[in-house]
Amino acid sequence: MPDGFLERLIVFTRYPEPGTTKTRMIPKLGAEGAAELQRQMTEHVISTVRQLADRRQLPIEVRFDGGSKKLMQQWLGHDFSYRLQGEGDIGRRMQRAFAEGFQDGYEPIVIIGSDIPGITTDILQRAFDGLQNKDLVLGPAK
Repeated sequence: MPDGFLERLIVFTRYPEPGTTKTRMIPKLGAEGAAELQRQMTEHVISTVRQLADRRQLPIEVRFDGGSKKLMQQWLGHDFSYRLQGEGDIGRRMQRAFAEGFQDGYEPIVIIGSDIPGITTDILQRAFDGLQNKDLVLGPAK
């Protein structure tokens, strides 16, 4: 990687407040169950991200919706930077995250969601490796 370039991993998630997250799951799980699912899925992704960050000295940003920065830090810790996702559909929010990341001097940038139970450090590593000679890398999806 050229000097002066800093990698960044951005995780998109929601604060697990009952009634506001995983709303399509509420009919089956109830509001509390859907929030618990959000909490568990995010914590799984964060655990995986921490493993990669430790190996690569990789800065992590959490883009969140719902809650507050203080609540997010209490939940996930103070070792990440936190920013609101902001307005718009998911494409607009991701575009903003990339633009602000590039503006802050990060390149390459990988964005993932918090609802990826099959995420591994190997998949994330391959994304960063792929961005060394490609402009865009899409991860595996079913």
